[in-house]
Amino acid sequence: MNRYGFSLVELIVVITLIAIVVILVLNFSGNTLSITEEYVDSITYDNVVKASKNYVLECESNLLECNYIWNDKKTSFSAIYLVDAGYFKEIKNNQNQDISNCLIINVDKSNNSYKINLDDSNCK
Repeated sequence: MNRYGFSLVELIVVITLIAIVVILVLNFSGNTLSITEEYVDSITYDNVVKASKNYVLECESNLLECNYIWNDKKTSFSAIYLVDAGYFKEIKNNQNQDISNCLIINVDKSNNSYKINLDDSNCK
């Protein structure tokens, strides 16, 4: 007897294999997206730290008019000052939310060097 087409078992096997491949591809791409989001935040924060150091140096050199006050060699200001000074158009996180108003930059000055810490606890 001549058979034309595929049996039900063959079709189920092929559909199962395709489903497994789709699951693997989606799982891999999901992990890649998560890693990329973390990397984007890391790059953004590194850029904010570098811009903050330049901002403080320009303020200390009287190249910019700045509104922060040193208190025992420490100061804090909002990242919106960096936007206002032209360092950034806007500062966004990996979810594409503008964090310029909620990101706080803490500066500690010791031995003519500046240690910059970012506080994003108000951004979540």
